[in-house]
Amino acid sequence: MKVKRNNNFYQISTLAKVRKTLKNKDIIIITSFFLLLNLFIVNIFLKPFSKEVVNTSEFTEYYQKESNDNIEDVFSVLGRNYFTIKRNYNLKTKEVEETTLEEKAENKVVEEKIEVKKDPFEEFKNEFYTKRKNDVVEKMEYIVKEGDNLSVISETFSQSIAIIKENNPKLNSTIYVGQKIILSTINGIYYKIKSGDTLYDLASKYKVDVEVIRKYNNLKNDVLIIGDEIFLKNPDVNSLKNLGEKFIMPVKYKGVTSPYGNRFHPVLKRYILHSGVDLVARYVPVYAAKRGEVIFAGVAGGYGNLVKIKHSDGYETRYAHLNKINVKKGQKIQQGDIIGESGMTGRVTGPHLHFEVRKNGKTLNPMEFLRK
Repeated sequence: MKVKRNNNFYQISTLAKVRKTLKNKDIIIITSFFLLLNLFIVNIFLKPFSKEVVNTSEFTEYYQKESNDNIEDVFSVLGRNYFTIKRNYNLKTKEVEETTLEEKAENKVVEEKIEVKKDPFEEFKNEFYTKRKNDVVEKMEYIVKEGDNLSVISETFSQSIAIIKENNPKLNSTIYVGQKIILSTINGIYYKIKSGDTLYDLASKYKVDVEVIRKYNNLKNDVLIIGDEIFLKNPDVNSLKNLGEKFIMPVKYKGVTSPYGNRFHPVLKRYILHSGVDLVARYVPVYAAKRGEVIFAGVAGGYGNLVKIKHSDGYETRYAHLNKINVKKGQKIQQGDIIGESGMTGRVTGPHLHFEVRKNGKTLNPMEFLRK
């Protein structure tokens, strides 16, 4: 009986163990089932890994830190969607990173666009004076801006009007915005060699040292080739063909009532050459435009009271319709001397000054020689 009881006890004990084992297996199976189900649900619906993480090491560290090899923690980690993890651990997907790079690029473009634009005038001026400081001879093309006139340009670039005109033969006293003007970085003129020119003749005519001419033109000898262009530094302005600043305005400038050239004469009622320019001048002082000698002072038909002044190089100026004459024939005068008063004598319709510039008897446009 004892053995039997022992057998029964053994059987009962064994059966209990089997049942316990089966129960544990059931728990493991059920747990595994729920684990797989959870993984399935997370991946299908929550999609924690639907976007590739750029820095996977951060996610791995986060995963390891949160799980600690604990199944419940693993469930906890996997149960959170990607965006929750991203928020907690500041993770970035490739898409997010690419968007960020695009935003940075756009911001950079915007920053470049809002950069302060450099002033073209200041850039030109700085380049001009840098070359002058380094003694570099070069032609530079200046674009006339609003407010410019030849006097302003002359003062700004320390270059005489006569030299500017010599380097721009077609340039008139009146300039316009956008017009291109050639300026030399070193004050001087560009001279084209003509037949018969010699280095010493040019040096004498323009009062420039021969060695200076050689230096700025890299001349190895004194042979000059017809048609070649050479640079003459700081020539004597009185020797230049374009007089530019050699003549001053004979009255305080207030405008022109009739320009030089063919016109319909207001008195004669027909088209004739207007040999000078009519300046607004109502009984005001008239000044000698340049030093010279008075060759006529008196009444001259339609000119009314007229003064003629002979200058060097074959030039002559005439001042007509004067109300008063303050000089005499043969009198030597200086530039700026008062020679009379403007008026309306002769063939006129109102008070003004008729002013002429002639060379060797041929009339020229006075406004090409005057500064306003």
